[in-house]
Amino acid sequence: MKIGLLFVIPVVLLSGCSMQDQCTNKVFRVMSFNIRNDNSDDGQHVWMNRKEGVAKMLDFHRVDIAGMQEVLKNQLEDIKRMAPEFAAVGVGRTDGKEKGEYAPIFYRTSRFSVADWGTFWLSETPADTGSRGWDAALERIVTWALMQDKNDHKQFYFFNTHFDHRGEEARRNSAALIMYRIRDVAGDKPVVLSGDFNLDEHADPYFLITKGDAPLIDSRIAVGDAAYGPYGTYTGFNGDEKNLRNIDFIFVNDRIDVLRQGIISENWNGILPSDHRPVVADIRFKKR
Repeated sequence: MKIGLLFVIPVVLLSGCSMQDQCTNKVFRVMSFNIRNDNSDDGQHVWMNRKEGVAKMLDFHRVDIAGMQEVLKNQLEDIKRMAPEFAAVGVGRTDGKEKGEYAPIFYRTSRFSVADWGTFWLSETPADTGSRGWDAALERIVTWALMQDKNDHKQFYFFNTHFDHRGEEARRNSAALIMYRIRDVAGDKPVVLSGDFNLDEHADPYFLITKGDAPLIDSRIAVGDAAYGPYGTYTGFNGDEKNLRNIDFIFVNDRIDVLRQGIISENWNGILPSDHRPVVADIRFKKR
C-alpha cells in the first residue's frame, strides 16, 4: 500500500526526535485511535483495504503505546501479525473473552512490559461481564494496564475506553465511574487515559474528567498553540473537514508532562485508515 503525498509532510514534523526529548529514552509516544470495526458495508473502506495502513502507522509514527477502540477479534489478530513488535491486552466487551468490540492497549514490547491489567464495564455493576449501563445503547468497557518501562523500571497506569454514542446519562456516569476507578486503582502513580468519548470539550462529562477531584489534563490543552494538525478527530470516511468533531482524547494526570500533541491526518491513495483520526502525544514522567 503506497503512502500518499498528503501524509508525508505532517509525519516529518510530528515524528521529529530532538536530542533532548524522544531520543533520550525518557520520552515516549502514546496514541488514541478508533480504528473503525470490520464492517462489510464500508465499501472501499472495508478493513481489508485499511488494515495494512493501520498496522504500519504504529511503527512509522514511533508509537510506544496505543489505546484503540472498536477493535474486533480478527482486527486485533491482524494488527498483532502485521506489527509483531507490539503485544496487546484486552477482552471483547460482550463476553469478557473474544466476542464483541475490544478496547485494547497495544504496547511496544522492546520498551514496555505489563505488570498487571484488567477490564471493567461502564455500568452500575462494573464487575459484571457484558453489563450495560444506564441509557447506553451498547455495553461499554475500560481496559487498564499497569505498564513498566524497561529502560528505568518506572510504572504507570494506562486506561483506555469507548463511551456510548447515544446515552447522555451513560456518558456522564461513565466519566464519574472511570475517574473513581482511576483514583482507586492507580493511587498516586502517573496515569494516561485514552479513548473515543463520543463527546466534545463542552460536554459535562469532559468537565467531570478535567475539573473534578484529582482532575486529568487534556493533552491538547497542555501544549496550547503548539498542538499539531487539525482540530477535529471524527470525519467519517469522506474526510470532510467542514464537519469535524473533536471526540477522541488523551488525558494525563499531574505526574506527567506533555511535550507534543497532534492529530494525524493521512490517507493511502485516497483510503483513510479510519473514520476517526488518531491522536498522539509525546509524554514523560515529571521529576519528583
